[in-house]
Amino acid sequence: MCPDPNTTTLAASSYGHLPAIHAADPVTSAFAAAIDALTDPLEERLDAMADVFDPWRCPAPGLAWLAHISGARTEPDWTEEQVRTAIDLAPRLLARRGTVAALLLEAEAVYGWSPAALTVDDQDAGGGTIRVTLRIDADERQAQRRLARLVDAHCPAHLSPTVAVTTTGAQAAGRTVGGRGGG
Repeated sequence: MCPDPNTTTLAASSYGHLPAIHAADPVTSAFAAAIDALTDPLEERLDAMADVFDPWRCPAPGLAWLAHISGARTEPDWTEEQVRTAIDLAPRLLARRGTVAALLLEAEAVYGWSPAALTVDDQDAGGGTIRVTLRIDADERQAQRRLARLVDAHCPAHLSPTVAVTTTGAQAAGRTVGGRGGG
């Protein structure tokens, strides 16, 4: 059974765009209404497609896929908000890959570490080393590992990074990240 063109509630239906001579024809009108009934669900899905590519509106199950296609760097222990932030930052981070600016941008946006809490000493970059120190108020046990992975992700391949985390009133706990992908 074909939909009745007189009962359609579609704002922009094919029926409304028929020339006057065809609008009066019940067969043509019914055909236009049937075409609308077939294409409207497709149009609705296409309209909702933008949400799939927006990290703030994408359904949570789609975030891993969105991170993959956007080139976003994510960690398994990140919260959903951190993953969404990383996906949102991906174009800016990829444009600045291998720079201190990218490292500081991700550190602040994803981890909430203020740029003032991070010290990047790349004066010996010609010698192949770079040292990054994070100063935090709380004793965050994961900070060392997170900082090492962050630095490893943003450090140029020809440099050997050293990271250190210092907490208020504590000695610096530093270590050298061995090779690429270490941490």
